Amino acid sequence: MKRIYVLSNDQSFIRNIDRCLDKIKYNVKILDISSKDVYGYICAHPVDFIIVHSSYIGNYYNLFDMLLNAKRCGIIYISRNLEYGSLFNATNNPRFYMIEPGKEEVLNDIITIMARSINIIDKVTDELNKYKDKLEESKFVTKAKLYLMNKKNMSEEETYKYILKYAMDERISKLEVSKIILRGDLI
Repeated sequence: MKRIYVLSNDQSFIRNIDRCLDKIKYNVKILDISSKDVYGYICAHPVDFIIVHSSYIGNYYNLFDMLLNAKRCGIIYISRNLEYGSLFNATNNPRFYMIEPGKEEVLNDIITIMARSINIIDKVTDELNKYKDKLEESKFVTKAKLYLMNKKNMSEEETYKYILKYAMDERISKLEVSKIILRGDLI
């Protein structure tokens, strides 16, 4: 069940949200805290999505940027004035979506689509980070092998076996061994 926090000072909007959101799929909580405490509250009480009505907060740019950078939750911002220029960073983030008031009946669909997109993007990002780590390791190992080949007159195969054996003996990664070699601490 997805957790959703609603931030609004407009009681008719809150009633409309209560009517529109699927109670079986979502655990909806209306937050009654000051806007300056929202980030800390969300960090302490993790949530899947927040729905922010424009009546709630004046300077929402910083809050949105902080939440999106920390990948804390999806944000649905409901405002009559869709200020794309001011929200440039947020509007380019798949964790952020804007709608106009009165269109709350589409929230269930928006949340479903955003949740799927966020899940896929997070998986792809994790895979990308794994490949980046492997690439970084490969670069350092190659540099360390070249360094050993020049300093110790070893073949490429011997340098690789040397790095691998040292990593296994010391129970550290080949990346760490390569960094030690390149610092000159191993020769």
